[in-house]
Amino acid sequence: MGLLDKLKKQTKAKETEQEVEKKEQQLGGAVFIPRSLKEIFADNRKYICQDKVDPAKIRRQFVKEGNRFVVTVGKASCPTGRLIVGDPLAYLWRDEAARDVLADAVAPGEYPVNISIYRSNYLGPRICTAQLKIADKEPVRYELVKAAHRKLVGVPVDAGTAAFADEVVLKAYQQFIDKWHAENPDGNHYDDYFQALYAASYEKLPEWQREGGDFLAWTVPGTDYQMPFFSTGFGDGFYSMFWGYDEAGEICELIVPFADADDLEKADADFDRMMTGLPAARHCIASRKIFETRRVGYLYRIKPEHGPTDSGWILFDGSEDEAYNSNPDNYCMADLGYICQICPKLITILDKPEGHSYFLNDAGEYEYEELHQPEE
Repeated sequence: MGLLDKLKKQTKAKETEQEVEKKEQQLGGAVFIPRSLKEIFADNRKYICQDKVDPAKIRRQFVKEGNRFVVTVGKASCPTGRLIVGDPLAYLWRDEAARDVLADAVAPGEYPVNISIYRSNYLGPRICTAQLKIADKEPVRYELVKAAHRKLVGVPVDAGTAAFADEVVLKAYQQFIDKWHAENPDGNHYDDYFQALYAASYEKLPEWQREGGDFLAWTVPGTDYQMPFFSTGFGDGFYSMFWGYDEAGEICELIVPFADADDLEKADADFDRMMTGLPAARHCIASRKIFETRRVGYLYRIKPEHGPTDSGWILFDGSEDEAYNSNPDNYCMADLGYICQICPKLITILDKPEGHSYFLNDAGEYEYEELHQPEE
């Protein structure tokens, strides 16, 4: 029997639709359904656009505790103290409008660049806040920064990366990138230059970064100017940034919040709770389209055929056609725990026995559908 035949294999349901509905009603609210990854990302969008931050919340991010860690990436050279913050792989290099100097300047010097990291059990390490530490004082309040010319001030990101840069350092960086492209007219400065440096950073400190690297201590070639790079939590977007003021009313730091560590901690706890409801056999056959669309539109359960870890569930995006199904490479063994992070409502039906089929209806709920034994 070929893979396509196995994927289409169906057995007669052991329960009537009415019996299934009765069991689901009995479950009531007993089955815990956490937010999906998409919903977590959407909630984070609100966090990064706020106009106020709680000093206590930020302070907790920079205290090593549990899954929270702090890394000093390096120092940022500030020969003039006139600062620009943005995406060095995209806007800071090519977009004049994104290179507005902040209205407030700091004293010339070299300042530590610290990042707070939450190492999620499910989402991996995520940078929550980047901090340019101007003075060794605790901030008692934060205020949105102002720019010299623009009214809307924040950090536009298009390559998942940001950096604190002095006006002079940024000019040296731009000259380096322009020169690199002149010498490599068909090259990409990330793929062909920075990617290897990020990989080396990951190899050096893998416990604090996702594979491929999330931060980089870097000096502009041909200069002594240090310009650390760091990833932006959940990627591209427009991030608010704030000056931190101490009790004397003096600037002591500049921060860019990327992710809410408290919310990530809650998401971990929710996913832990969800995992307790998963079957002991957690492997399934899954269409690779699910990992592209982040959707399970149809699934059914047969007798397990791939060992003791096979649950017997076969999952589809729902848009697969016969040509797609005929290629075995379009399917893989996957972990139900990971797929439930994409589609948490699956947890409500994974205990159903062999012969059950469900489709995702227009209301976003999984609806029971009886399977029938195909004629020989």
